[in-house]
Amino acid sequence: MSSDNYETPGTGSSWIKDERNKVIQYLNEKGFSSSDVPGEPAWFVAPLLAIWPVLSLENPGAVACWVISGDAPTDHIASDGASEVKEALSAFSKRWLELSERVLSGAPLSDAQIGSPDQWPELGELLFRRANLLAEFAAADELWKWQG
Repeated sequence: MSSDNYETPGTGSSWIKDERNKVIQYLNEKGFSSSDVPGEPAWFVAPLLAIWPVLSLENPGAVACWVISGDAPTDHIASDGASEVKEALSAFSKRWLELSERVLSGAPLSDAQIGSPDQWPELGELLFRRANLLAEFAAADELWKWQG
């Protein structure tokens, strides 16, 4: 992580812009050629994590999927079952916990790409820690009072 002071005006907005560009590149690589990513994430803790809604082009105003970025793997999940950002955070946590267990056990991955098998012990542990951090954020009710 960088030593930037994210309370300095402009630093956080620069991080958000960089993360948005990373999300757009990720979506393009995954084949989401026509996706609408807003200028700001739905939720973020700079420079750790950002959760981005990807808006549906077929159903204006609806979220098609969610993307997570930051000091963690960039990943996406479908919006069904996660209509709000807190639910998306929880869904990422559950997905990453399951993936970290498979990676740490050396099980083959057909639905995800996480480094090379020789990196799995380290990456599995990192993924496990990030998954638990996401679960803590999702469970912290004081973070979600604004959602009503």
